[in-house]
Order: sequence, then C-alpha cells, then structure tokens
Amino acid sequence: MLRQIIYLSSGRDRDATDFVETSLERIQTRNAELGLTGVLLFADGTFLQVLEGPPDTVGAVFQRIEQDPRHRH
Repeated sequence: MLRQIIYLSSGRDRDATDFVETSLERIQTRNAELGLTGVLLFADGTFLQVLEGPPDTVGAVFQRIEQDPRHRH
C-alpha cells in the first residue's frame, strides 16, 4: 500500500532557491533510500511537492517538512 501527500508551501526567505540548488541531490538520494518517489516543483519562492511511498515513511517525512522553519503556509 502506498500513501501520497501533495502540499504547497512558501519559502520563508530568499535563500530558498539556494537551499533547493544545494540540497536537491541529497534529498533525492535520501528519498530513494527511504523508498519515496514524487515530484518537487519550486518557482518564485513557492514549493509544490508530491510525496509517495510507504505510509509511515511519507508521514514521517511530511512531519519533518511541516516543522522545517524554511517553509510556511
């Protein structure tokens, strides 16, 4: 069984672009290790992400995203 979460958030500061550029490879590697797939779109300071994978893993990753101070709304 898979779980899918789709969320939209705003980057907290103008460093969001730098974060995406410097962290994308690390995020992709970690998600692959966790069995997650999905899509991450970033434009004009806004994130749209689809996360899909094992229910517990998707839930745990989304909780971390919700608590990440770089995201709001």
